[in-house]
Amino acid sequence: DTRGGSPVLGPALVDTARRFDMPACPRAGLGNLTVIPATATSFAQLGPYNQYLGGTYSNLNADVVGAPVANAALVLTGSGYDLGVWTSSPTHVIMDMSGWFV
Repeated sequence: DTRGGSPVLGPALVDTARRFDMPACPRAGLGNLTVIPATATSFAQLGPYNQYLGGTYSNLNADVVGAPVANAALVLTGSGYDLGVWTSSPTHVIMDMSGWFV
């Protein structure tokens, strides 16, 4: 949850293995991604950490600055078993994990 700090712009680490009490080697995560655009409309991608093409798809689109938008996602983890989020403009990100696959 970045609402108490700086919004995300570009790639950012979602430290799933340590922040959500997940096992040490999850292969995929199931969760809910909520974004709140800070300065301009935005879209967000959720995927394996450090394995993005940046801007080639979106998990959700946020069309109103300051309005939260949420969507569920099932995502493979990357090296280190972490997820990453990429946003197209400064955006606050909230990630809630519902489960994982080992």
